[in-house]
Amino acid sequence: MKDKAVEKNLELMKKIIAEKKAKSASTKDNSRPIKSIGEVRGAKRSNNGGGLFDK
Repeated sequence: MKDKAVEKNLELMKKIIAEKKAKSASTKDNSRPIKSIGEVRGAKRSNNGGGLFDK
């Protein structure tokens, strides 16, 4: 009894996996979205250019 239930579950899983593979194969042209959350920030530049010996 257990073997039949296990076999049935395996067949269902194989069917679902095959459907997912077919779906993902048909939507290959949909690439990942461009990341556009927020904005790009450059590095902070400190303008500490003068000291006692920098004359």
